Amino acid sequence: MHPETVIRGLWGLVVVALIACGGNAAPPSPRPTLQAPPATTVEPEPELPDIAATAQLVDTACPRVTGPYFYRVEKAGKVSHLLGTRHMSVSLDKMPKVVRDRLLAARLVVFETAPGDDSDAGLPEPDRRLSEALGDTLWKKYAALVGEDTAAMVDAAGPATALVALMVLFEHKAALLDVEIERLVTDANIETAGLETSAFQDRLLSELLDLRMLRTAIKGTPNRATLRKASMEDLAEYCAGTDTDPGTDASARAQLQVGGYSDAEIDTMDRKLLDDRNQAWLPQLETLLPRGDVVIVVGADHLIGKRGLVALLGAKGFRITRVRP
Repeated sequence: MHPETVIRGLWGLVVVALIACGGNAAPPSPRPTLQAPPATTVEPEPELPDIAATAQLVDTACPRVTGPYFYRVEKAGKVSHLLGTRHMSVSLDKMPKVVRDRLLAARLVVFETAPGDDSDAGLPEPDRRLSEALGDTLWKKYAALVGEDTAAMVDAAGPATALVALMVLFEHKAALLDVEIERLVTDANIETAGLETSAFQDRLLSELLDLRMLRTAIKGTPNRATLRKASMEDLAEYCAGTDTDPGTDASARAQLQVGGYSDAEIDTMDRKLLDDRNQAWLPQLETLLPRGDVVIVVGADHLIGKRGLVALLGAKGFRITRVRP
């Protein structure tokens, strides 16, 4: 799979990488100082995982999705649905049957970007190798985390690609829920559409997943064991459907502050990645959903919270009910 395809929609996993060393430590005070969080007890350092090992880890953390971010949306007697996805490590066959049934009964399925969108802006070519840009100490730590082979492959790539290699280390790369849904509805000859372009996502993520962010992620990830723990906890939370707060949480904010980010910069990242896009999508959804038999498929973080699409659509007069299998 092309790296740019993987990069889009993975902000939640970037946050996982950033807070990996936070463990189960208590949230920081309202005014955290720029100090690294205290060390936490972690499991012994695991070997670099292959696809079989990651599949086993993922199946243990999430045997099936018991609390899908799946919502019934009704207005003027017409019923449509919203589905929140996790872009990696979740297979369609782990979702409740009602999700597949509603997808196959849809007249239109709308994704963040339309299947086949070829508007890619492309990630910018770096002007120097990452090993040089990061410096010897950080590069050695990065290589120790992802392995020498992976480090060598991304050395000539940009920081966004290197970030992806780090944050998906313990993710099941063959379990791509959005891709599986696209294939399902395309094979069923169901009409599809997108809410934004791939070129837009490329530009946004190349802006935010920069060298500074890569440095912060490396510094905030002391070893593979903590990265594995954070990834599996995040996956389990998605599958149980218990997350209610999108964007940067208190622990992640503290880690970003250690990396030199101000509160204003962190808020701006969340706004650009979530709030601004939700607001841009809202007029389209107000037109599409009242048709009935429409399914909107976007990252779960876009649905939850006070500024999520569920709240925004509810304020526009849509009756929204979470579907409980």
